[in-house]
Amino acid sequence: MAVDALGVILASLKHNQSLQELSLDGSVDFLRETLWDGLQALRDNRALKRLEIKDCHFSNSCAIVMAQVLRHNSALEELSLYMNSFSDLGARALAKTLQESSSLKRLDVSYCRLTSNVVPRFVETVSRNSAVERVRLGYLDTPEDWTPTVPLRESVCSRLEKRRTSLKKLILRPIEQDYVFSTAVLSSLARNKSICEAEFLQTLRTPGEIKALQAVLLVNRSLHRLKFSYDNLPSKAPAMLARALENNFVFLTLEFEYQHTETDMHPVVKALNRNRSLLNRAVECVLDAARDEQSTRALRLLSATDSLLDAVSVASGKVRDECRCLVLEAVRSLNCHYSECIYKSCQDRNDRDNLKKPCNTS
Repeated sequence: MAVDALGVILASLKHNQSLQELSLDGSVDFLRETLWDGLQALRDNRALKRLEIKDCHFSNSCAIVMAQVLRHNSALEELSLYMNSFSDLGARALAKTLQESSSLKRLDVSYCRLTSNVVPRFVETVSRNSAVERVRLGYLDTPEDWTPTVPLRESVCSRLEKRRTSLKKLILRPIEQDYVFSTAVLSSLARNKSICEAEFLQTLRTPGEIKALQAVLLVNRSLHRLKFSYDNLPSKAPAMLARALENNFVFLTLEFEYQHTETDMHPVVKALNRNRSLLNRAVECVLDAARDEQSTRALRLLSATDSLLDAVSVASGKVRDECRCLVLEAVRSLNCHYSECIYKSCQDRNDRDNLKKPCNTS
């Protein structure tokens, strides 16, 4: 790109009310004034949903200007500043804005010049903003004795046990295989009611992990996808996990990036196929493609789950808020139909009782 290309392109957004995604990669924009002026266009833009400015020598001053501009923008949902040159100073400004933003859901500042000193600020931000879904800080050298600042004095696992309405996806990337920590995190998910997906970039192998996963599948009704790097399951593990899934109709996917085990996974696959079939029937019921007994049962089982909202969104092409309305309307329709059936049954019973009464001839 030319020296001022990035600023010029951003400035054009001021009068563009149709573009929803913009990705800019590899610009060396030394004209800071041009870039600052370009960023100001985001104040008035109400169409752009996703902005990526990657490897563009985005400095602390640029990050601070971006943070100030975002306070006036209520449309942008995803911002990626991956691999730029700003440090903790710019990151703190972005964290403060993220705490106040009502629209921004995902922020990526990985592979910038950040240190572990910014982690507490982002932890506090995520805890206070219910709109935030994901913040990526990249690989930071965080000391072993690091603990959250006030008011977050609990451990990571303790906070996972509580309801976090904004935290939907958890990714654990240990630098070394740490089975004690991964087991503790898995155990915490048993009491979490918001996380839908979790990825552990390590092997599923120890008895402690298997028991923790079994406990999650027994009681958790929000998690629908788990991924591990490798599997090294003992022969009895699939049967244990399948038993845990007997009354869990939400969990859909147990995934391994590399699968080498010779253990028969058929019991688990059978349970997951049942759940996928239920999900498909529930979607059909929501979209009025079917209202048979199995479909209505599936809808009642899954009506409060995020997996149903996601599936309806994919099938219908509608956004989640619209899909939530569709699900609520389908459930209301089922309840009305059920009430009518009960009323009709009572009426029929009363009619039969009246016919049985002897006639009064006097």
